[in-house]
Amino acid sequence: MKNRNIKRVNTIGTISQIVLTITTVATSILTVFLLVTGIFLINAPEDYITVQGSSSHVLTVHPKDYKNIHMFKIEEGRYDLSKIGFDGVFSIEKTSEGDGVATYNIDTELGEATSGDITKMSAYVAFVGSLIMALFTVAMVFGTRLAKRLRHCETPFEEPVIKAMKAFGFSLIPWAVIKFGNNNNSVVVIIAVLIILMLISVFTYGAELQKESDETL
Repeated sequence: MKNRNIKRVNTIGTISQIVLTITTVATSILTVFLLVTGIFLINAPEDYITVQGSSSHVLTVHPKDYKNIHMFKIEEGRYDLSKIGFDGVFSIEKTSEGDGVATYNIDTELGEATSGDITKMSAYVAFVGSLIMALFTVAMVFGTRLAKRLRHCETPFEEPVIKAMKAFGFSLIPWAVIKFGNNNNSVVVIIAVLIILMLISVFTYGAELQKESDETL
């Protein structure tokens, strides 16, 4: 009769395999969708879309209530949108302040921008997104294999389980690197991968101890 904790590991493995399989299918579909979208956008005619015009908005904030939160510190100025591929300017101007309330005018003026300008940036975003999703899908495939091993194992320290765990851990590294390079706020991703690799080392050591114990017996 199986140990109660081993049964729990098997149950967790079963649930994880189901969830990871569904996730893998979903991320695979999303990867293909983003790739096809990127290919379509990069091959779109130059005049497929044309954007031109201006907009004006009024923003009211309460800076006194959020003075310690950096994201609420609005910087006034006039910004050239050509740096991000658009012909135009974006400006922020404070128009009033008093009684703990500040009002800003936000104006945008766009020159004629064709799809040649817009789709290049959109295609880049789609291709980067498809790469991230592809790497994540690969990690999910290895995660599914690990879950399958845990589903049928007699002990989590079996060699097949350890190998599957190592493969899963290392498969996360490329995705974490790309994710971190694409978003500087993704330090948590790197930390999570490091924790997983640390746990792999712990399980590997546990497997060695169990092997020594079995050989002694």
